Amino acid sequence: MTFAIHLNSVDETKKLGRLLGACLQNQAFIGLVGNLGAGKTTLTQALAEQLGVDDAVSSPTFLMLNEYHSGRLPLFHFDLYRLQEDLSPESAAMTALKSEIDEVVQSGLDAVVVVEWINLWEEFAAGFDELRLEMSYDSTDGRQVKFRAAGPGSENILAALQSRWNAAS
Repeated sequence: MTFAIHLNSVDETKKLGRLLGACLQNQAFIGLVGNLGAGKTTLTQALAEQLGVDDAVSSPTFLMLNEYHSGRLPLFHFDLYRLQEDLSPESAAMTALKSEIDEVVQSGLDAVVVVEWINLWEEFAAGFDELRLEMSYDSTDGRQVKFRAAGPGSENILAALQSRWNAAS
């Protein structure tokens, strides 16, 4: 299942994040793809706001993981950007990261996992019921977001998001 939208402003990126957050009822795995400035962190901040996260949400670029437990669902926010130099599956950093994400996803815990730069490690996402957002930004055309669902849970989230987006637009 796929879906694409055009965003004209940062406010619309935030609107999308809030609508996505409203669609999340239990476990979700969201992969974000996009160049620097495409809106990945802005979208995640708005999603966290909708979940009721009290903490300031920032990109975990240097830490690889930020956890937020104050919302109605725990949010685990990963960022693979700093791992570009050593993305081999055998590296210590990737082994630790994969173990951390596997623990959250396979625990059955109702939680939201957001992974920025998931495209840097495609084989990592294989097998997860992932909702992928491919975000691009052009100063002339604004932001484009393409969604792809890779399983029944993410398809349900995407269908709900598409319905809410169409109703709000």
